Amino acid sequence: MRPPLIYGPGVKANFLRLLSWAERGWPLPLARAASPRSWLAVENLADFLVQLTTVDAAREAQIWHVRDVEETSVADLLRQLGELLGRRVRLWPVHAGMALSLSRLIGQGRVAERLFCPLQLDVSATERLLGWHAPMAQREALAKVTAWYQAQ
Repeated sequence: MRPPLIYGPGVKANFLRLLSWAERGWPLPLARAASPRSWLAVENLADFLVQLTTVDAAREAQIWHVRDVEETSVADLLRQLGELLGRRVRLWPVHAGMALSLSRLIGQGRVAERLFCPLQLDVSATERLLGWHAPMAQREALAKVTAWYQAQ
């Protein structure tokens, strides 16, 4: 199985950083971080793993790509997180190419790539062979993770 970034209550690392940014309301140069990205709610991951236990032996060698139904840019994700946290997220536009170039100069190119570059998983084989679609809507999963975050 090859998932994208997994998020949910108890999340750490990069997604926790996004939650922190949304909560603080600091102006961020991410208005143009508009490339679609695949994400995976932990609840959808669990559902997929249960579904995977029903796969017959002939298909076990398959590489499964899984993601939420929705693909959301970093900018849109931050806006949704801010709304769910009751905060105004302020994003200002910086050309993606310039942000990537400057980030590479200071040794943060990989971070900028994760924010600005697309990452879309083709889940058509998973859908076709297993009939699996992520059951939980991204908005519902984001509401759960923001509720957990606020309870911290």
